Amino acid sequence: MIINNDTRNLHIKKEEAIKRLKESRNIEEKIALVNYIGNITSAIASVEGKKFEFNRKRVFGSFKNHKKFLRKIDIYQDQIMDEFVLKKGFHESFLGEILSGVEENFQKVDEADISPTTIISENDFYTVFYDFMNSIGLSNIFMEFMKKEYIHSTFDSADERLGFTTFNPIDKQLDIFITDFNYDIHSMTTLAHEFGHVYDFMNFEDDILTYNRYFYKSFFVEVLSKTFEKLFLDYMIENNVLYSESQDKLFEYAVVGHDFILSSYMLSLLPDKFLTKNVYSNLSKERLLSIIKDSFIDEEAIKEFVYNARTFDLSEELSYAYGDILSLFLRENIKNEGLNNKFMKEFFKNRTEVFSEKFFEDNGFDSKSYVKLHDKYLETLKN
Repeated sequence: MIINNDTRNLHIKKEEAIKRLKESRNIEEKIALVNYIGNITSAIASVEGKKFEFNRKRVFGSFKNHKKFLRKIDIYQDQIMDEFVLKKGFHESFLGEILSGVEENFQKVDEADISPTTIISENDFYTVFYDFMNSIGLSNIFMEFMKKEYIHSTFDSADERLGFTTFNPIDKQLDIFITDFNYDIHSMTTLAHEFGHVYDFMNFEDDILTYNRYFYKSFFVEVLSKTFEKLFLDYMIENNVLYSESQDKLFEYAVVGHDFILSSYMLSLLPDKFLTKNVYSNLSKERLLSIIKDSFIDEEAIKEFVYNARTFDLSEELSYAYGDILSLFLRENIKNEGLNNKFMKEFFKNRTEVFSEKFFEDNGFDSKSYVKLHDKYLETLKN
């Protein structure tokens, strides 16, 4: 059985984490545990179809301890903003060059009617996904998650995520949750995305302080998940499995990736005073547009994007934008050399560092190369 909706083991994991939290005297360990407890509490509620409730007093022992925790989290959140402001010139130039280069790629592709979704059998779903994981040398991980029933279906997700992965970095416990799971291309692609996170976390061997910095402020956090998405859709198209639907999904994700790059670029155009302390999040869309509109030739197009966009969150925009960008480079490397190669080992060694222009330069992650890869990637939609 692919999906397990029995939450007993999830409750046990939650209670063990709460017990460990009460015994811990290390603030970094506490941050990691509280993050996990909050995530798994939300996950259990989603699986059981109940309202999410997080008893802060029970978890922290007192509201005073909860405030101490929030102050520490604020430090991490401020750090990512400071890093962004410090490197804002790089983001503006790099993302702007990418956007100007890829627009033509989207114009070359005809937006045909979306193919109807095909529901396949559980056995076919299992076989296809097993073969994909086997193609990248990770079928053993998939089988372990099946055997230990670590894959769950949720519904009525409050934050509208397609899926998410919970990870307790203290005990190395992992679970995958897919929203409204069904035996179709949508759930299969989401599952591939989440196994990217699983692979990321399984290769995380640094201390808890480094893990916390990575979780709260790293732009690497969506790179592996976006890479697995691309590898999965490559596999589907190359093997002619749900071919039209896989092409539709590839184009959908390419558009979503473009939008995250665009929103990140827009934030890089804002003066520092709007970025400090998240002032930008309180701007009306009209005010945001008035500040950045002079930087765009097609004002109507950007106006349409701004008014249709969700509320921007710099951490989310940045992690998904660079997740989409860097995953295109990693995809090419993995397809040529396999998953466990020297380049990937270097990625794991460097992924926890703060944003570095040198990292981009040393690995050939330049905007012109990205545009070429993007053009090549969308070529599959013309067949």
